[in-house]
Amino acid sequence: METGSLRAQVLLLQTILSFFCVSLTCQLYSSAKRNDSPVIGILAQAIRGGNREAKEPHAAREPQVADPCPKPNQTAYIPASDVKFLESGGARVVPVMLSQTLEEYKRLFNSING
Repeated sequence: METGSLRAQVLLLQTILSFFCVSLTCQLYSSAKRNDSPVIGILAQAIRGGNREAKEPHAAREPQVADPCPKPNQTAYIPASDVKFLESGGARVVPVMLSQTLEEYKRLFNSING
């Protein structure tokens, strides 16, 4: 009778082990969640170089974008407030930079939805 009892215990152990492996596998595959939040593109704004108000008195009437003293290699600016506003609504933000090729714009606009 002990051999029957031993077989039952081995069968029970195999069943428990197989259920554990299946549940572990299901958890691994379900961890890749789909992200349905919208992807919004924000158009970068061109930066005018230097402090134009000091050089040209009439330039003060023109809209100035970003810092009047941009960094040396900085040519575009995206306001952080715009990015934070969209992210607070659950959107993912992608920059739409200036002076890209037509193919780059097509690829970008096909991958965003707003």
